[in-house]
Amino acid sequence: MSLRSFLPSYSAELLIVAAMLAVGWLGWWLSPLLLPASDRQLQPLAGCDLHRGACVAETDAGRVELAIQPRPVPVARPFRIEVRTSLPDVRSVEVDFAGETMNMGYNRPRLAAAGPGLWAGEGTIPVCVTGPMLWRATALIDSGGRRLAMPVLFHSDPEVRR
Repeated sequence: MSLRSFLPSYSAELLIVAAMLAVGWLGWWLSPLLLPASDRQLQPLAGCDLHRGACVAETDAGRVELAIQPRPVPVARPFRIEVRTSLPDVRSVEVDFAGETMNMGYNRPRLAAAGPGLWAGEGTIPVCVTGPMLWRATALIDSGGRRLAMPVLFHSDPEVRR
């Protein structure tokens, strides 16, 4: 027995169109989770290297600093993430880790307020089976109703297991 035997001939087509619309709407609704949107992108200052120290971006509204401990950034082991900022009215901070050359899945820890202008939490990046890879760590800051993003590129090294 097929679906067509239970429904008039046009109903099956309507169900298919309705299912396609539902999937499209669900993708649109969930897209902010997978593709972080921002009102403004901040560029880190020249010489930024998360393996050696914090990366800093400065704007007319304030300063943002992203740091990971221990250094160099470990692979497949938890590490501490800190975002220090002088931006006004910061409501939330997340750091999105995305593989630049390979999709490594959703990895966006939410940081907790840890003091005035300090947000902290824990993160992990997985080992890539193809070897060292390029990562993008994007600090996402909700400040004064605006979403600011500061992307920082860094290479992983699977041999570093501190």
